[in-house]
Amino acid sequence: MNHDTLRAHTAEECRIKFQQHMLMMCQYWAHGEHDGCPTEQDRMEGLCHSISAFLDGRTTNFPSVDLVICGAEGDKEYHISEGENWYEKGMVINDVSLTETLFRVKDKLKS
Repeated sequence: MNHDTLRAHTAEECRIKFQQHMLMMCQYWAHGEHDGCPTEQDRMEGLCHSISAFLDGRTTNFPSVDLVICGAEGDKEYHISEGENWYEKGMVINDVSLTETLFRVKDKLKS
C-alpha cells in the first residue's frame, strides 16, 4: 500500500457512511426475529440501543460522534424571559456512554 495516497475521509464520505449504517440498522431491526425482542416495542428499543452504540463508536469501523447542542440566536434570552431553563449552545451531550445510560433513562420513564 502506498501511504502517499492515504488521506482523511471527506465530510461527504463520512455523511454517507453514517447514513448507510443508520439505514442498515433500521433494516436489521425492522425485519426478522430477534432473540428476546418479540414485540415491536422491544425492536424499537433494540434500534435505540444500536444507535447509541453507533454514536459511542462501539460498532463497525466508524468513530464515535459528538452530539452538540446548536441553539438558535436569541434562544437563551427567550427562555429566560419565559422563566425557563435554556440549552447551552455548543454543549456536547454525549460526554458519557449513551449505550450505558440508555436503559437507566428508560427505567426512570417507567416510574
